[in-house]
Amino acid sequence: MNGDMVKVEDQNYIVKVRGLPYSATSHDVALFFSGCDIKGGKSEGVHFCFNPQSGKPTGECFVEFISAPDMRKALLQHHRYLGRRYLEVEKCSEDVMRQTLKTHGETVRKSHPIVRLRGLPFKTTDTEIEKLFSGLTIDKLVIVKDPKGQAAGDGYVQFEKESDMKDALNRHMEKIGHRYIEVFQAYNVTDLDDMPKNRPSKPNKVYHHDSPGYNVYEQDWNNHPRITPRPYHTLRMRGLPFEASEQEIAEFFEPITPVHVQLIYTRQGRPSGEAEVSFGSYSDLTTAMTKDKEYLGNRYVELFNETGPQAPGNGGYLQSPHNPPYYPRSYSGPPRPTATRMSNNRRYYDH
Repeated sequence: MNGDMVKVEDQNYIVKVRGLPYSATSHDVALFFSGCDIKGGKSEGVHFCFNPQSGKPTGECFVEFISAPDMRKALLQHHRYLGRRYLEVEKCSEDVMRQTLKTHGETVRKSHPIVRLRGLPFKTTDTEIEKLFSGLTIDKLVIVKDPKGQAAGDGYVQFEKESDMKDALNRHMEKIGHRYIEVFQAYNVTDLDDMPKNRPSKPNKVYHHDSPGYNVYEQDWNNHPRITPRPYHTLRMRGLPFEASEQEIAEFFEPITPVHVQLIYTRQGRPSGEAEVSFGSYSDLTTAMTKDKEYLGNRYVELFNETGPQAPGNGGYLQSPHNPPYYPRSYSGPPRPTATRMSNNRRYYDH
């Protein structure tokens, strides 16, 4: 009897929440679970998860409740909205929560006077970075190289004082040359002397011009003038990590291989978190859509079918004023009405 009572008292009532806005606070979470008693209150019973490399929120948290009825009531909030985001709520064990928080909890956000730079021009020099942070005392500076020894677009700057680092963060999205540079705090980097200066190589899938790839016509388009560009079956991705590459997006849909991947940028040249992906058949598009709400990195991605329902007699593509034919980048025909094509083959929003 006493053993049973101890077992009941030791029972933990925990849920894991996914899909939180990155700006969400423990107060927001407590309001979302209004009517449920959180163990220790919102200050002790809500545990957010963070990316151990960047220190940024991952959009996930654990919430501990006082009793089983409170937890059951909380589970009813599954797929309900917090702001514009609907959340996933599922039961979780204490062991899973503790293990996750060891690597992604608040303790991983160790603060050091180091910032990370992203979006550097490939020919950036130390002098240009020093000019970006003029007036601040730089201790060390690293420009990350790719496996071939070329600049990879990333860099790290270590300052002598915490106040200098905070000032450096205010220079976010200032320019070096024609590029806007992202500046954010680098967590879990204690000293630039200890970190690798080269980005590790990653095996890439080889895409040939005679098989599906990013753009099946790109290499030999001029050598095959008789080939008429055909419309593809296209979906739009929303919620991508800003650093996501075309290669990573293509791998996201494996074992299906996209015909074409097009990242979308804002008018300022910044990643919008969206992309258009085209497939060679309607069946591939339908299969790809099953990955809706799956994760790419730490972000879950929403997929939207831009092709529309299958239309017989047109290869499965339903043309309409809202779904014009989609052609490879090498095709010189008219651009889509919702975007402007630029000389660097990027796609930009008109607003």
